[in-house]
Amino acid sequence: MPPSTAPGLLERLEAAVHTLQTALRAEGDALQDRAVEQVEAATAAKAEALAAVNDLTQELERAVRATGLPLDGDGLRSFWARQAGTDGPTLETRWTSVCDTLRACERQNRLNGYLVERLSQGTRQALEILRGTPDGGPLYRPSGRLGPQPGGRDIGKA
Repeated sequence: MPPSTAPGLLERLEAAVHTLQTALRAEGDALQDRAVEQVEAATAAKAEALAAVNDLTQELERAVRATGLPLDGDGLRSFWARQAGTDGPTLETRWTSVCDTLRACERQNRLNGYLVERLSQGTRQALEILRGTPDGGPLYRPSGRLGPQPGGRDIGKA
């Protein structure tokens, strides 16, 4: 990769990672607000940003391999130092920032997954209650005795 294109690749990667982080935050906010349409939009934006990050990461890997450097921390630091001469430390600092932001994205994605699981669990519990098959304990029958109704009751007949 010619030195002039390495900074451009890093700039595109920074933008894609920022877009991913923004989408993950929007997804988390929408999940907390239980805003289904916003969750769907944020999830689509997240998938698009993640695809862009993956494409750019593959491009970076090809560029590093072409120089004969290893794909590890030392190899990447050397790659950025070789690409821009005196700007090497600046590129390396920017690369470190990209890596830090990706770690933050990973944490946000795990948190979002936790929120999805919690919401799903609440939905499952509500459905079990409506169906008359709760896991959380017995319900009273219309007769006043404990126990779920086999097959549940129609909500309209409650």
